[in-house]
Amino acid sequence: MLYRRFPKIANKEISILAAELPLGCGIAPLIDMGLSAFYLPLGAKEALSPDFPGTAVVLCPGELFQAKEGALGRLVSYLAERGARPADLAAVVLSGTDSGSAESAAKAFGSAAEEAVREGVIAGFGFRLEGAPGFARTLAASGDDWSFWCADYNFVNARILDSEARALGEEGIPLVATDPFRGGLLSSVPPEVHQLYFNAPSPRSHEEWALRAVWENQYVVTAVAPPASQAVMNQRLILAGAGRANSLPRSELEVIRMAGEKLLT
Repeated sequence: MLYRRFPKIANKEISILAAELPLGCGIAPLIDMGLSAFYLPLGAKEALSPDFPGTAVVLCPGELFQAKEGALGRLVSYLAERGARPADLAAVVLSGTDSGSAESAAKAFGSAAEEAVREGVIAGFGFRLEGAPGFARTLAASGDDWSFWCADYNFVNARILDSEARALGEEGIPLVATDPFRGGLLSSVPPEVHQLYFNAPSPRSHEEWALRAVWENQYVVTAVAPPASQAVMNQRLILAGAGRANSLPRSELEVIRMAGEKLLT
């Protein structure tokens, strides 16, 4: 298993693969194989298992981030009862558009989250991009000390988001890549893309092409895998042992580029 670091969260490294909750399989075997990051969608708190690890990073939605007595406080208590440290939480603010109201909401969130970091309630905080790509830079420049950002990033839309990923990454704000399989499309690609893979220099599964393309980006800190069976998750974790940044040869990068073009047409 490979790990990457949050530059703005001291001594915090996470596995390059994160699992979205609920898992659909057991947590303990994944921890044994090195998984250390979990993505908690809104409303999934009840999906946390009693054997949830105390050393994991939990990326949770900003809607949970209210007062200490609010939903985040209840989540912190839940994890603490199971041995997790509160400072292993990282909060995500959901920013859907590039409107002024979203920017104001993000700034209010950032101020509250900075205080929570100082008090040791959470390890860091970030934002989720769901609107215009350029809005990521607007939020990053808001003055808040963002630790990371989230976006539905995969090799089909990489060209749209790569400039933002580079700009923010160079400021120490890495990308959490949600939806690396593009809603399942990249887990089972159309025949014309499968033929590209078949003729490629190295044999790889559909999911391996998708994950390696995401991990190739040095500014991605982790890729969030959707729930799957134990066998599928085990296979993804094996792939995460080779997902080094800037490691694919030019010939394979060309395969990914052509596949992305075909899937856009």
